[in-house]
Amino acid sequence: MHVTAEWAPANPARRIGRTAFDLAVWFDDAEGRRCLLGIETKYTEEPHPAKTHPGWRTVSATCGWFDDDADESLAGSASDQLWRNLLLAVSQESMEAATIAEPATPEVGDPVEHAELAVVGLAEDSELWELVDTVHERMRPGLRDRLRPLTWEQTVDSLVGTSLAEFGRQFRERYLDLSQVDGH
Repeated sequence: MHVTAEWAPANPARRIGRTAFDLAVWFDDAEGRRCLLGIETKYTEEPHPAKTHPGWRTVSATCGWFDDDADESLAGSASDQLWRNLLLAVSQESMEAATIAEPATPEVGDPVEHAELAVVGLAEDSELWELVDTVHERMRPGLRDRLRPLTWEQTVDSLVGTSLAEFGRQFRERYLDLSQVDGH
């Protein structure tokens, strides 16, 4: 397993503008496939659209992850950042999908046979979960599990009973327990 923070590919052919995963995790799954899990975290920042490159629309249209013309509704919308994160995952899974420039030599974690994106946010962030739903609706039904919504609360709860349980308790106390804040 290899974990890197704020990761974007060094290879320009597989970049989606300045889009980067907050965390990138390369691992081998139970079937022996080389996998990549990109993680986008949301705590206080709002998702932000970017100027769309024509090559991104090509990746979206040819990768097979999205419905026809999904780029028309996702590019430049409030869901744009999640769409770009998924395109970044696509471009790591398939060199053929990355048509923005010529492929260069592989880098750490390449190639991957399977890529996914996890979006982690607060349970009460209804706007974020609506954006995830919007993107899910534009993904092909058999591939919607490539975008995994997780709450911070679920993520911290999953640490109970592991060697990271104390870290989870401290994280919950510092960042998720609002009982110490006036008015809560």
